[in-house]
Amino acid sequence: MGSGWCYAPRTFTNRLLATLVVVTLIAVVWGVRLARRLRRLDEERQQEDVRQQDPIMSQVERQEASLNSVLSEITESLGGGK
Repeated sequence: MGSGWCYAPRTFTNRLLATLVVVTLIAVVWGVRLARRLRRLDEERQQEDVRQQDPIMSQVERQEASLNSVLSEITESLGGGK
C-alpha cells in the first residue's frame, strides 16, 4: 500500500478535512476573481453614467488624448525637452 505515488488520507475525517480545504480554496479563488470583475464592471458603469450625464465628455476625452499625443511628439522632436 505504501508504493502509491500520492499519499491518501486513511480515515474518513482526514478525507473530509482535505475535501473541505480544497473546496474552500476553490471558493476563495473564485470569490476573489468575481470581486475583481464586479469592481471593474462597477467602475465602467460609473464612467458610463458620467458620460451620459455629460454627453460632450467623451469628445473632450478623445480631444485631450489627441492633444497629449501631439504634445509628446513635439517634445520628442525637440530633443525630449532638454
